[in-house]
Amino acid sequence: MEAMNHTGRELELMLEGKKPLAWFTFSEDYDAELLREHQRTFEPHVRVGRIVECCYVEEVAFDPRIGRQLRMRTLLYALPGEEWRIPAMRLVLATNSSLTRSGLGPNEAIDRIIGALLGYSDAETKAYASGS
Repeated sequence: MEAMNHTGRELELMLEGKKPLAWFTFSEDYDAELLREHQRTFEPHVRVGRIVECCYVEEVAFDPRIGRQLRMRTLLYALPGEEWRIPAMRLVLATNSSLTRSGLGPNEAIDRIIGALLGYSDAETKAYASGS
């Protein structure tokens, strides 16, 4: 079975009730227009309560091109009733970040949890996590 790719179809799948959570991370310094585009796309649905939004900013590695810490903005969108996935995803992303900073490479368990939180099937998550 070929894994279904949700990329570019997140909002459509969420409005159909087929995707409980969407996750986007952008550099505020280099991806500002793409960030605004995603927010504009989801905003009407957030405003009427069809989708719940969480947005947070983290400073990451020093970027000599801009002379300061790079700022990354993460957008998480959940269906009503699936809001629990937002703090779960934040915890998983923070754990993954800590593992990466520790010098550990990709972590299949983390990939599986992320896939499950995003609404991928077991087979799709397994294919993604194993690099297939």
